[in-house]
Amino acid sequence: MSAFVPPLFCGLGIQKLSDQAALFMAAVECASFDSSLDPALLVARLGGKLNPPPEKTDTDPAQPDHSLRVRGVKDFDLYVPENENFRERRLLIMLGLAHYLLHYPMILRLTREKGINESDVVMVVPLDGARGAAAVEAKVWALAALCPEAPFRGAYQKFIPQILQGQVSADNAINELADVMNLTPDAVRFRMRTLDLPPYTDLKAQSNRPPLVPGGVASPASA
Repeated sequence: MSAFVPPLFCGLGIQKLSDQAALFMAAVECASFDSSLDPALLVARLGGKLNPPPEKTDTDPAQPDHSLRVRGVKDFDLYVPENENFRERRLLIMLGLAHYLLHYPMILRLTREKGINESDVVMVVPLDGARGAAAVEAKVWALAALCPEAPFRGAYQKFIPQILQGQVSADNAINELADVMNLTPDAVRFRMRTLDLPPYTDLKAQSNRPPLVPGGVASPASA
């Protein structure tokens, strides 16, 4: 009987995770940023299958609620709800691929070290996502793959003058950046944090502060 185990974090930092994502995208000939990229095409190339989540039945109450099941190299099932919007779906698929590429090798190495039969161990991720460090690693990798640093920084910076000049609000800028990246606003905010980019709200707040006069004292609102 197979043992179900969660993803094992690999301990890579943000930069190395981003580098790994870039190498993978280059290997599958997707190095150039493409907001219309459908990661579903990559699942089959890696030997996996993309399916809707299995439904529990009274006759099989033990049916696991998993978003990913990896039985071996080039042998995995990724479960993504068919009714998810395209932006959510893109990220969910890439998260699954991140776990497969980053964390399953860690399990393989451990099983070999312990002398355990690889076919007796199945890596699984719950429908509501992984937990802990492995979840963070997968998200960093997935968003680095979908949003390479250079095009993301370029798109991010285009909105700064508009925010500072009051032409667009910080929230609307996030939404518009999400449109450019074809991702959700939350995903865009996470990518900004991994690249140490200040939130748009901080930029707006800084622009509203009164200027400092010598000595570090704020100048009066009116001269």
